[in-house]
Amino acid sequence: MTTRQPGLRLPSDVLLAGGFLLTLACSYLMLYLPTHQRGTLTIVLFVLCTLWMLKFWQLAQAQPGEHHLELIVALGVLARLLLFATPGFTSNDTERYLWDGAVLLNGFDPYQLHPDHPTLAPLRAVWPTPEEHAAYQTLYPPLALAIFAACASAGADAGLWVWKLVVTVASLISLWVMRSLLKTLGQTQHLSLFALSPLVLLETGVGAHVDSLSVLAVCVMLWCVVHSRWTWAGVAIGLGASIKLLPILALGPLLFAHPLRRWPWILLGTGIALLACYGLALQMALVPVGSLATFFAKWRFGSPVFSLLDSLPLFAEQHNNGLWTLVPIVGVAIVAGLGALWLSRRDFVTGLLAMFSIPLVLSPVVFPWYLMVLVPLLAMRPSPVVILWVSLAPVTYEVLNGFASTGLWQPAVWPLGVIAGGWFFGFCYRYRRRALKPEML
Repeated sequence: MTTRQPGLRLPSDVLLAGGFLLTLACSYLMLYLPTHQRGTLTIVLFVLCTLWMLKFWQLAQAQPGEHHLELIVALGVLARLLLFATPGFTSNDTERYLWDGAVLLNGFDPYQLHPDHPTLAPLRAVWPTPEEHAAYQTLYPPLALAIFAACASAGADAGLWVWKLVVTVASLISLWVMRSLLKTLGQTQHLSLFALSPLVLLETGVGAHVDSLSVLAVCVMLWCVVHSRWTWAGVAIGLGASIKLLPILALGPLLFAHPLRRWPWILLGTGIALLACYGLALQMALVPVGSLATFFAKWRFGSPVFSLLDSLPLFAEQHNNGLWTLVPIVGVAIVAGLGALWLSRRDFVTGLLAMFSIPLVLSPVVFPWYLMVLVPLLAMRPSPVVILWVSLAPVTYEVLNGFASTGLWQPAVWPLGVIAGGWFFGFCYRYRRRALKPEML
């Protein structure tokens, strides 16, 4: 008696794949729906896509095999291509990226001149930038600015499509790297957590956020570590930190997780990349600091922990100096960072996931796309806490209901409670299932 080899289970697999892609395609309708419900509809879109992702993850674990891997990879590719032309209805960051690139192209320092500066008035006639950004200089590292400038060189109209092509290609390469990495580790049953992640797909295809490039840097770094390419792992960290600062935190867990003899190679790669990017910026007379301190002092969004601390009487008295609240936050971050380094000695990926999470938990500003760098690590170490976090973070998009219809930025408090509740239930689930699921964090 012969046993039937597993394969694509038509028509059920095709129906599931079609349902997932059809749900994603609904993003094209968003601009045609009532603006006062845009935030709510965005949350619904994220929730539905999350349910699809979890369904494919469940199937891959229940029936592991090459056929599910091929299906998930194909779906991941199709989803990224499908969302390429989606209008950006969740944020206007792409306008800021191209603005910063245009400023640099025209010989000005975007770290020193904010968009409302009189010197840049002629540029604003060609390159509009969001009003809420007008008073702030750029906060993006030098390599990100160089990529923005390359895209802006295509012009105000074509520049957007060049940028979307850049982030889409980066996301496709990240998918290929994660497929290879998880196949090497024998963990392809978790690939759907990355390939079909709504956070990765929608924040790349719809939001077109620069964090997509950070995700690529993290994926490449993980691949290099698994294949013992220590210098290139350092290069990936340095380049990632030159796009957005968070990847530099990978350096600590990477060093602590590996023998001392590998440190020079890791530090060499990181140093070369950082010196190349920041050294060139300094050579161009740029001052790569920007408005990062002002951004964190003035903005509050999506952070349950920081919002709770900021509401305490001690901090309310110091409200005029927003940086005051950072004093205890820094202390907690240092202690938590030491804990993450200790974890990394037992398991590098666990320590890195903890290290990346610390600033995201304690930051005064946590937009959903900031969590994208956690998703590659989530696919390697599935965690109920992180799954709930990345799945619930988009509830903060409720702010779009008012912002899209009236232009008022008034975030509600209830999303912070939802996110905090997700953390609580995630930790409860983790400790309840720890004995049965030792691979869960």
